[in-house]
Amino acid sequence: MTAKGIPALRHMLDRFPGVPVVLDHLARPDLSDGPPHGRAASLLDLAAYPQGKLKLTSRTLDLVAMGASNAAALLTALSRAGRILWGSNLPAAEGSLPNLVAHAKAAMAGLYTDDRALILGGTARRLYPALTEG
Repeated sequence: MTAKGIPALRHMLDRFPGVPVVLDHLARPDLSDGPPHGRAASLLDLAAYPQGKLKLTSRTLDLVAMGASNAAALLTALSRAGRILWGSNLPAAEGSLPNLVAHAKAAMAGLYTDDRALILGGTARRLYPALTEG
């Protein structure tokens, strides 16, 4: 979905508070205005819904780079413990997995170590517990 669908999503999140939802590509927000990301306010307001998770991809990081924003500012604004998870978006993403991981890690360089760890695996393990089963 895109950011235009967030009002309908809020209704669903209110109605089903126990159902986790992952927004692919952060719902493709308008990030062109940069911090404090007023054009992405509907996305930022989803912080009120702990079951709302945000999948960060290279596509989103590329969108950030095209506007007045930067990855550090956006990720700091979105950093709610356990809400963001990174996804490679393979096979649709261009580039190799190591390059996609490096791109994501570079974008997260300004975050706290614990936040990076959540984004790069911790959130996904919480959302999909089968990932931790051996």
